[in-house]
Amino acid sequence: MNRSLIIQSDNTVMLLTSDPMFDSVKNELIKFSEIKMSPDTMYVYEITALSIWNAIAIGIEKDYIINMLNDNSIHPVPASVVNYISKWYNSYGVVVLEAHNDKHFFLRVSEANLRIKLKENSVISTMLCEEVKDGFLIQPNHRGEIKSVLMKNNVSVNDKIGYSAGNELSFKIRSVHLTKNFDIEIRYYQEESCSAVFSAGNGVVVLPCGSGKTMVGIRFAEMCQTTTLIVTNSAASVKQWKQSLLDFTDLTEDQISCYDANNKTFAPVTICTYHMLAYKSKGEFIHFNRFIQQSWGALILDEVHLMPANMFRIVASFQATKRLALTATFVREDGREKDIFTLIGPKRYDKPWKDLEAQGYIASVNLKELRVPLTKKDKKSYLEAKNYQDKLDIAVMSENKVEAIRFLLAKHKGEKILIIGQFVDQLEVISGMLNIPVVHGQNSDKEREFYYDKMRSDNINELIASSIANAALDIPGISVVIQISFLGGSRNEEAQRVGRATRPKDCPAYFYTLVSKDTMEEAQNFNRQQFLTGEGYKYEIQEMAMVA
Repeated sequence: MNRSLIIQSDNTVMLLTSDPMFDSVKNELIKFSEIKMSPDTMYVYEITALSIWNAIAIGIEKDYIINMLNDNSIHPVPASVVNYISKWYNSYGVVVLEAHNDKHFFLRVSEANLRIKLKENSVISTMLCEEVKDGFLIQPNHRGEIKSVLMKNNVSVNDKIGYSAGNELSFKIRSVHLTKNFDIEIRYYQEESCSAVFSAGNGVVVLPCGSGKTMVGIRFAEMCQTTTLIVTNSAASVKQWKQSLLDFTDLTEDQISCYDANNKTFAPVTICTYHMLAYKSKGEFIHFNRFIQQSWGALILDEVHLMPANMFRIVASFQATKRLALTATFVREDGREKDIFTLIGPKRYDKPWKDLEAQGYIASVNLKELRVPLTKKDKKSYLEAKNYQDKLDIAVMSENKVEAIRFLLAKHKGEKILIIGQFVDQLEVISGMLNIPVVHGQNSDKEREFYYDKMRSDNINELIASSIANAALDIPGISVVIQISFLGGSRNEEAQRVGRATRPKDCPAYFYTLVSKDTMEEAQNFNRQQFLTGEGYKYEIQEMAMVA
């Protein structure tokens, strides 16, 4: 039997890429561990408390994990790793939140030592109304907060209270698309993911960009048949959600409200941005206080990896509502995956990108890192720069990057090309030099939509955009993305930007990243690539020959 794992006592697991069973072992590992690095010769994973709790939530038994490690490990599995897995399995369910009466919930704590620790905790003790046999009574409005605080102390809570029904909303998905007149079919993974979250009442669905996560949300809302709140990351995305609901369901205009600065009305389906819901004035969440008074039966959180940190406090107030979170990656750069697990729900469904690519549901994308040498002038300035920001500015604004863009534009002439970057000054300069329109956050929604429509209708084939195009950019025909600057080592942003080219299409897709050679951009880009390499993608690194 082939054995491909090297398991260390610090709970890291190394998977040798040379093993013929690499793909199948990798697919098993991601069920209960988190990928950390993926160099050419091996993938490195870590078993954590959160990865174990997510495994428990989808029904994976402890013995299954230990047997899988034993069967595939080159050396005996360290006893400390087995003990670590057992520790977190045994801790799950020690604290249970249950219904009690109209005024209180019951926090059942089966271990006496843990009950003592909770009473001694200065924050938790303020939420404990009364100690009773085997636990404590708490007020219903502390349902989310106490789970969040306990998770910060590595205590997971099994919430068994259930959900409110909301107000009934009867609608169904159409058989034929309203405006494009094609037959509507729910893909198997969309149905599986919806069913997993609906049956549990909450959870996160992880699907690749371009695979139809909006349809997952629509199908979930149809299953719930109740008043639904959809929260997403941008005004453009709000409009897209509304149009999708009109096109794919028999909901009418008056049943859908886009809650924004110009419209403060609610409807059976209400859509708003995270910013709007979390907006504060004079220390108060003025919009949230209106939202929380409505009777919601379902909450859909779109692009949850982008959800601002201050939203977790707000989501804590929606614990009585069925919850679905949608994302292309469970990774958050702020490390708050535990808050997602606690307040939104565990990862119920995760479909590898390469699986859907092989089945034709997303496009095959060629990933290339092009290392662009600095000119002699830029290199001298870079070496003499005294601080991080000055070095970054030189690397980003490298003169040779413009020449590299010209080369790629010529190579892919006639294709739909998105040039995307982080810094508006850089984008404006390149727009002027190449005579290509640019969109960014300083444009109005109307201006951005004008250029998006020109791309969709083939009036232009090239567009420059800032990070506003990371998500909610509905231009299916893009086949080439050229990334010219980026936000540090963000793995989320990398996945989102690659996703601009993953809509299924007849031609191959390309994602290029221009990196100034021998600068900080090389290290940052290596970190950015970790999520997608963990999904089975490989980046081809090429050195570009430039005039010094």
